[in-house]
Amino acid sequence: MYRCEIGRRHKIAIVVAIDQSSSMAQEIVINSTEISKAEMVAIVVGELIEELLLCSKCDNVYRDYYDIAVIGYSSNGIHSLISDEVGFVTVSELAKRSVEREYINFKCKLLNGDVVVVPYGFPKWIEPMASGSTPMCKMLECVAELLQSWCAQPYHRESFPPIFVNISDGMSSDGGAEQLISLSERIKGISTEDGNTLFVNIEISSGGGGISLVYPSIDALPSEDSRAMLLAQMSSVIPSRLEHIVHRKRIAKTKPPYLAMGYNTSPMEFISMLNLGSRSDALQGEKEPYPYLPL
Repeated sequence: MYRCEIGRRHKIAIVVAIDQSSSMAQEIVINSTEISKAEMVAIVVGELIEELLLCSKCDNVYRDYYDIAVIGYSSNGIHSLISDEVGFVTVSELAKRSVEREYINFKCKLLNGDVVVVPYGFPKWIEPMASGSTPMCKMLECVAELLQSWCAQPYHRESFPPIFVNISDGMSSDGGAEQLISLSERIKGISTEDGNTLFVNIEISSGGGGISLVYPSIDALPSEDSRAMLLAQMSSVIPSRLEHIVHRKRIAKTKPPYLAMGYNTSPMEFISMLNLGSRSDALQGEKEPYPYLPL
């Protein structure tokens, strides 16, 4: 399981869902610079898209290794952030687009104590938004239908299973724990012949302190923290085949099995979670079966 080589014959579906509720307007600090959580997520997901394009380029040709969907959800509805309708976009289609590059000034402290301003350029694939409530259950239903349809296609049956990343900063506004768990189980049950969908939940910190969990061991979960336990029940367990990704990045300090979740994550922890898998993480002595996995 989780061994199919990703390529033009066997694609992988990658879905990223972004909470665009009003709480995402809260400002956080990165390198002494204040930006909103919505802006940070837009930048990081945009860089993720760029990484997927880069890893699909061979001899100046973009190969369709990935089917990509990026979804925003708020009281304004469930909508695609990279296409007119909710659905997948191929790498070759994305590569044809002209994406403007924006810059943000970060403050950096030098060894001598001086503070300098460094412009950081990034591709603006995603427009940051923050408005209204958090219809997470409705979003999960939409993603379940999207993944079910993708996996049902005969030419995807042997493919590496889909990866679904949900990025939020709080509770669902349209359903309780029981409904969230039920919908998550539905998504995790959607599969190809190579394994079940990997569901990664990342909850961004609101800066109030408290415990932070990044790919925690099941044994390390704080049973007294109901929100952390709910996120754990919603998330996939990292397959043993992919545990090397966590090991090599030294994110988890405990023993496996690990949960595909980040709870109360800092900005830097969030960034690291979406930049784990890459060609440099090849298994020693084995052929790397995937060019890039956002785990």
